[in-house]
Amino acid sequence: MGAALLVCVLSVPIAAQDQVAHVEISGTSTVRGWTCPAEGVLSATPGTGTAPLPGLSAGVGPVTLRFQVAEIECPEEQMKEHLQEALEAPAFPEIVYTLHTYAVDGDDGAQASGEITIHGVTQPLALEIDFEESADGIRGIGRTELDITEFGLTPPSLWLGMLNVGAIIQIEFNAPIPVAQ
Repeated sequence: MGAALLVCVLSVPIAAQDQVAHVEISGTSTVRGWTCPAEGVLSATPGTGTAPLPGLSAGVGPVTLRFQVAEIECPEEQMKEHLQEALEAPAFPEIVYTLHTYAVDGDDGAQASGEITIHGVTQPLALEIDFEESADGIRGIGRTELDITEFGLTPPSLWLGMLNVGAIIQIEFNAPIPVAQ
């Protein structure tokens, strides 16, 4: 692919529209690893004072990824219920990542900095984003690890402590880059 693909794709104007983003939350427990997917909404607008991207001098403006805690799916219903309970879904119904700055690394990717809000607590979050060609154009794929205790959450413990969920989780998102048609 190379930087030429990134320059070509980012030469197309960015549309101010929402895109469906796929999110996966993964972690471990004393019994097994787990992964729970969700669909979110990625909102992006043309640049308004952010760093330029190759072929897109105005860059990308505000970018927000939101997903509803109630829509996180898990392989087992009981696991989903424990996740909803741990995240206090009725009181904190959504997880939000807001991109503030980024720098293209010249290797089909970018370093992004922003903040994520989970359980009503906002923390800074830096992550790597890779750009990949797909049937629907170019997709941005990002991944990071978080310690849920930094968001005021206690890892679930079940069956009198026989099953303990790890405090470190991985979040991966996969979303189309919203370019105008």
